[in-house]
Amino acid sequence: MVALIGTMLSKECEEEQSEGDENAIQEIREEPTFMSKVSENASQIGKAIQMPEIYMVLIFFVVNGILSPSFGQFSYFFMLDVCKVTKF
Repeated sequence: MVALIGTMLSKECEEEQSEGDENAIQEIREEPTFMSKVSENASQIGKAIQMPEIYMVLIFFVVNGILSPSFGQFSYFFMLDVCKVTKF
């Protein structure tokens, strides 16, 4: 599928990509500091969280974790309430 889409790309797409690569190479040569990398990563994470595909998945996992207990919780309460085993 990727190869088929790749054959449909035009020459302009390839030229734009090579210009972007040259700019990226120049940025790499400047040796960014630790804090600049942290701020760049934080801004990318902020942009990603604003995407519905990302924040909806995060909301699903949070709600799923809150509403559906794990197997360990079932066995814990079974041992305490049904079998009357103490914590000690």
